[in-house]
Amino acid sequence: MTRHIESSKPINSPRTKRQSGASLTEYLLYAALAGLVVVGATKMYGSSSTASQANQLLSDLQGIRSGAQSISTGGVYTGISLDSMSTAKALPSTIRKSGTNWLSSLNTNMTLAANATSASKFDLVISSVPPDICMKTLSALDASWSAKVGATAVTLPAADVSAIATACGSAVANLTLTSS
Repeated sequence: MTRHIESSKPINSPRTKRQSGASLTEYLLYAALAGLVVVGATKMYGSSSTASQANQLLSDLQGIRSGAQSISTGGVYTGISLDSMSTAKALPSTIRKSGTNWLSSLNTNMTLAANATSASKFDLVISSVPPDICMKTLSALDASWSAKVGATAVTLPAADVSAIATACGSAVANLTLTSS
C-alpha cells in the first residue's frame, strides 16, 4: 500500500512562500530614524561646542586679567595693550596675533587698553561674539567685571538672565568688558 499525502494547497502558493528582505516602508522608517539620530547628535555637538568656546573665553579672560595685573604698576594700567602683554609674555596662549590684529580664542578681533575714566581699570573689547557664547560668558562672570554688549550695559553678576539674553540678542555683537 502506497500512501499519498494530498495537500489542498499548491506547493508554490503565496501562502507558503516567505518574503525575504525588508519592504520599502521599513526602509523609509529606518532612514527616518537614522535622520533623527543624526539631527540629535548634531544638536548635542553644537551645544557642547558652544559651552567649550564659552569656557575657553572665560579662561582667556582670567588669563588676561592675571597677566594685566602682573605687568601693571601698582594697579595702574596706563599704556597697557595686548602688544605690551605679549612682550611681557603675560598673554594666554590662545590669544594670537594675525597681521596687526589680535584674535581671541573665538577667532575674532580683540583689543585691550586702559579705561578712559579710571587708570586702575582696563577695557577688553572682543568683536563679533555669537549670541549663545555671549550669554554663557556673561552669565558666568562675577562683579569684578562690568560689561556692555554693543551699547547696552549689563549688570554683573547676572541676576536677570533675561536681561543678558536681550542684550546678547540674536546676532553677533561686540562685547566690552571692563575690569573692576
